[in-house]
Amino acid sequence: MKRALFFILIAVITFPALNAAVYQRSSSTKSMRQISEFVAPRHSQSITAVQNADIKSAPEGALEVPFSHSMGKNDATTALYKIVDANADGRTWKASLSTAIVCMKPNVENILTMDDWLISPPIHLLAGKTYLLTFSTSGALSSSAEELLEVKMGDAAEISAMTTTVLETYSFSTSTYVDKEAVISVEADGYYYIGFHGLSEQAKSGNIRLKNVAVAEKSLAELDPPAAGTLSYVLAPKGELRATVTYTAPTLTKSGNPLEKITKVEVKSAWEYDVVTIDDINPGESRTFDMKMLQGG
Repeated sequence: MKRALFFILIAVITFPALNAAVYQRSSSTKSMRQISEFVAPRHSQSITAVQNADIKSAPEGALEVPFSHSMGKNDATTALYKIVDANADGRTWKASLSTAIVCMKPNVENILTMDDWLISPPIHLLAGKTYLLTFSTSGALSSSAEELLEVKMGDAAEISAMTTTVLETYSFSTSTYVDKEAVISVEADGYYYIGFHGLSEQAKSGNIRLKNVAVAEKSLAELDPPAAGTLSYVLAPKGELRATVTYTAPTLTKSGNPLEKITKVEVKSAWEYDVVTIDDINPGESRTFDMKMLQGG
């Protein structure tokens, strides 16, 4: 007689100042399922901005979330972005490619670095929500070049308003596009602007390419799922359709943030033939229980 044991795990996990439903599903192996867990934790890379003004009406060209702009000649929304040539060298952001906007490096001797801003239209963001900014960047030349870019946010389409750091200055040196992302939250409802600031050095740059700018609301569960808990089992003596199962709860999210509390775990056998509910289990704690099994064919 063959016996097969499969598990589906559902849990509810509480993080500091946050309650969230957690759904954990497994992918099957020959006799067990490996757990993959999804939660809503506090994200370590969250960026919070404060808007002082009480904006009662949407400014012209305001964007509602979600939105996605491919950028470049083929995307009319590129024209909604404000371009600021802060070093006044006549070389700045330009939609010179069909599917990307390009920040051109300086080409005069007395200007050694880019100082060029691409500022988004106003984006309507709400307090208490979590948003994910995504975009893609590449250099225009081979890996011998080094490009520098930072991302800021503020409550006006002005350089002086770009006071919240979304992404610290980072470097990239490839002509292949690389996806970037950042988590954003705000303390007050309002309209905010995201600024892409080209900072590459003239001697090392081959121009920055930017495309696929998007903002979407995301649950914290989508942004930082937990590291998997573990399941182990011991089969009952031959002829008994049951197993003794041990579940050990996770202690961290995948990004390394701690889980404060788990309020419930449900372990389900295949086709929900048996369901075991564990209440008030602590992160890292193990529980052992028996589960009924289906007879295999």
